[in-house]
Amino acid sequence: MNKKIILFDIDDTLIDTHPMAKKIYQKLADTVGVTLEEIIETKEKYKLTLEKYSDYEPNKLLDFIYKNFNIDESRRINPFIENSYYQEALFPEARKLLEKLNKNYRLGVFSEGFYDYQWRKVSYLIDLLDKDLIFISRRKLEDNFLEKIPKDSIIIDDRKDVVEKLRDFGRFQVFWLNKKNEEKISGVIEIKELKELESFI
Repeated sequence: MNKKIILFDIDDTLIDTHPMAKKIYQKLADTVGVTLEEIIETKEKYKLTLEKYSDYEPNKLLDFIYKNFNIDESRRINPFIENSYYQEALFPEARKLLEKLNKNYRLGVFSEGFYDYQWRKVSYLIDLLDKDLIFISRRKLEDNFLEKIPKDSIIIDDRKDVVEKLRDFGRFQVFWLNKKNEEKISGVIEIKELKELESFI
């Protein structure tokens, strides 16, 4: 019997994104010699140049920051390639859950952003993920991308707009990881913690 497929969003589903980003920006602040607040302010200016936040590209952000503060090439570092930041940011229950599910399901990711950056965040989970089930796109909700995802896949995401689109697309079993409020979405199974997934599959 073919194993069923489960796909996980990455940011704020498997990875605790905000503390991870804060460590990276603090490293940049230390390198540049400015405050964390100044780095974040400059990052926000960079975001204004993007069509969508999923166009956020670390190398271009670094170039924007270093040019803004007139940092010479010899002083520049790239904290985004430090895998330890991503490993430390993994939600504590995530790896344990994936290890359990890996026995009976094929596991992958469904994520939005630049492939190299998003993949780096979960690369240390490679032993638990199916290399054929890595779905990463800068526009993951476009119909032509969703058509590539195997029908009847289980998909877990924390964003309301994403789960609503997946529900309406009609090919998947959708779980909303809603840690923020008591809002409900019709036709979508809500979970408050990742480990609750086991109760429904």
